[in-house]
Amino acid sequence: MINTKTKQKGFTLVELLVAVAIFAIFITAASKSLVDVMNLEQKANVLRKTQTDTRNIMENIMREAKNANGEFTSDTKIGGQRVTQAYVFDPAPPSIPTKVTLYRTDMQASVVYKREYYLGTNNDIMYVTTYTKPLGSTGSFVGVDTIALNDPKQVKIKKISFARSVSVNTLSLPPYLRLTIDAESGEGIDADRDSMRAKISLTSSATPRSY
Repeated sequence: MINTKTKQKGFTLVELLVAVAIFAIFITAASKSLVDVMNLEQKANVLRKTQTDTRNIMENIMREAKNANGEFTSDTKIGGQRVTQAYVFDPAPPSIPTKVTLYRTDMQASVVYKREYYLGTNNDIMYVTTYTKPLGSTGSFVGVDTIALNDPKQVKIKKISFARSVSVNTLSLPPYLRLTIDAESGEGIDADRDSMRAKISLTSSATPRSY
């Protein structure tokens, strides 16, 4: 009788070890690539969040700067005169200003608004303090509130600087304001590692819409 069974050849131990080693190398490389992709996406999200929060602060200040028109003695319809420039900087020249005060007179409401923008002391927070007084009043401004413009857990404001126009002390000419904000991501948006931390610098400028 003829034996029709064929001899089956299996894998040797060496071949199995080589196959496992190749598979392990492939998995390691794939895992590293996946981690790198996830880190890049995380860093992009941190940068995007930092840019958005800082831009919102910038737009808030620029909007107020464009609406500022200074402080007036009374309604311009009855001969009111501007007595304070729309933008007042501190410290005075030749130092670089680190605080700006915006003055806006609302003729319809007969109210003068004074808003100070400044960086808090060693806390990475930018503030705006609002004061008001009746139009035509010779008294002092009364404080209304102080608001933090950023949450340091989301974005930290590291530095602010203002540039001003040369004609800032001329009441009849519109002033010019340029603001630069240096910020970095806070620890509340997956930026606890230095490699994930985002640092940005934004600059914008404004002049009053009507003067």
